[in-house]
Amino acid sequence: MNTKTQFCELETAIGYRFRDPSLLRRAMTHSSYINEHHMAKTDCNESLEFLGDAVLEIVSSEYLYFHYPQEPEGKQPVPKKEPPKEDRKDNAVPLKKMSYKDQREYDGIGAEIAALEEKIAAAEGDMVECMTDYVRLQEISAEKEKLEAALEERMERWMELSELAEEIERNKR
Repeated sequence: MNTKTQFCELETAIGYRFRDPSLLRRAMTHSSYINEHHMAKTDCNESLEFLGDAVLEIVSSEYLYFHYPQEPEGKQPVPKKEPPKEDRKDNAVPLKKMSYKDQREYDGIGAEIAALEEKIAAAEGDMVECMTDYVRLQEISAEKEKLEAALEERMERWMELSELAEEIERNKR
């Protein structure tokens, strides 16, 4: 079966015909395929993925804005990536063999994660407020991406420190 036939079957399955079949081909082309076949970087789905993410962000922000109008800006319910409660600082066992620096970082990382999540929520609220201002939306979106990257980094570090804490506790027994 050739690619054109597969794309026709996909269009039938989703009930939508693309006016520009090249968009479907591009949407279905992963960057690894582009690299393996020495094609132009613009022929892969990454920029469409970025655009799709932005559209989903706007749609979800609009939903929150209109379905939770009583909530203040940036306070609409947003799923949070929180560490499990049992692993949070307030339930942590004192660590004896962790370096002072790691212990201090471990003790404060929950607050850093919460602060980053609040900033992300505020950025999402700002995005709703600025939906008509595309340039400002791009700036806020870039800031939100930086915050999400920082959150991901801190979450990974939190996981490392949690594993270290667990290992220390296991070794105590």
